[in-house]
Amino acid sequence: MDFMSSLSIDALQTWIISMWPQILRILIIIIGLFVLGKIVKAIGTKIANKASLRSESARQQIETVKAVLFNALNVAIWALGLMLIMDELGIAIGPIIAAVGVLGLAVGFGAQSLVEDIITGFFILVEGQIRVGDVVEAGGKAGLVESISLRIVTLRDFSGNVHVIPHSEISVVTNMSKEFSRAVIHVGTAYREDAKQVMTVLMEEAQKLKADPAYSERIIEEPEVFGIDDFGDSDLKFRVRFHTKPLEQWAIARDFRIRIKERFDAENIEIPFPHSTIYFGEDKANNAPPMYVNLTQNDKGKGTVAVEHQN
Repeated sequence: MDFMSSLSIDALQTWIISMWPQILRILIIIIGLFVLGKIVKAIGTKIANKASLRSESARQQIETVKAVLFNALNVAIWALGLMLIMDELGIAIGPIIAAVGVLGLAVGFGAQSLVEDIITGFFILVEGQIRVGDVVEAGGKAGLVESISLRIVTLRDFSGNVHVIPHSEISVVTNMSKEFSRAVIHVGTAYREDAKQVMTVLMEEAQKLKADPAYSERIIEEPEVFGIDDFGDSDLKFRVRFHTKPLEQWAIARDFRIRIKERFDAENIEIPFPHSTIYFGEDKANNAPPMYVNLTQNDKGKGTVAVEHQN
């Protein structure tokens, strides 16, 4: 046993002595990879920080792209380092590279959707269509972007459900929080109300909301009241719009609706509910043909009403 241990130790010492130059170069390669990774990360972070000073939107886009690119660069650096180490150990890397190329070609043909995910994801990231922290609608789902990679985007909706969407399934992206947002509120009133009075009330309440310290920084432009937007079946439809910071539109719209409800109650302005009016053919003088009401009862004791006009 001692002889075998001594033989193994001697063999190991001989191997280390014979391979010492290669081992030293491998250690230098590993240290160089760590240093290169730190340098790339430092330079990338410095460039990203300088570019992110332009705007909040630029900062979000750069943070999203930076995380993905750093991961890709780390993989590329260590793949290069692995090939250098294999070369130092005397392992021929040419056949391996060729085999990897053939395997990559086969995978490319067999996983076209994966390749499409990656290519589409690259352009989505570079163009800044989606960023972490945005609220978007993509792939038929809507929610807050929690993470994004070259292959998938992860959304969490209002109910807390998480949706993982491959980039290849995204044909249209609706970003509700890029650069700025708008809160658009539709307000209905009864036809009997004075439209000019309603517009005055809406503008006053919108101005009060803009002047509120809790919202003055979140509403970035003067509110707009567009007057009568449409004639509904039971109401006059007015539209009000606020220009807000990203993601603030929903809170502002909710608060404005509360203020409008309270003000309308105070001003006795009716917010109507759907109702129907029976039209009997009145003319401009408000005259209509006579109406006859016929009440009948069937064998089961149920009554019916028949309304007829005299010809």
